[in-house]
Amino acid sequence: PYIEDGRVRLIFREVYFDRFGLWASIVARCAGDTMRFFGITDVLYMTQREWIGDGEPATIADNLRTIGLTAGLEPAALDACFADETKARTLIAWYEENAARDNVSATPSFMVNGTLYPNMTFAEMAAIIDPIVAASDWTAPTE
Repeated sequence: PYIEDGRVRLIFREVYFDRFGLWASIVARCAGDTMRFFGITDVLYMTQREWIGDGEPATIADNLRTIGLTAGLEPAALDACFADETKARTLIAWYEENAARDNVSATPSFMVNGTLYPNMTFAEMAAIIDPIVAASDWTAPTE
């Protein structure tokens, strides 16, 4: 409800602490537009235990490829995304810059008004956000 009614703005920043997270990001970013990116990202989060599988790099790469293909990516486009070293280096540099600036050392992490928080339940997050929203001059849009 916070984002939909305009009280909170979400900025999503990817963090990868291993090559598998980077590979997952490459698959999601290969989708192109924002809606498809977040659709694939949702699938990646919901099925992480499955695509990690036995932890073998070849298995993980195959599983991520399957997710991309299932999402409608063309095989040649997916191959090109995985082969794009410039894009991979750009994503790594972007992550490193964001992680250093925000002091992120674990995922998920949340930044609320400049304060970093670790993973938490929705109720715990609401206990942090509600007082901030209540103290602001925000008013609900009228229809």
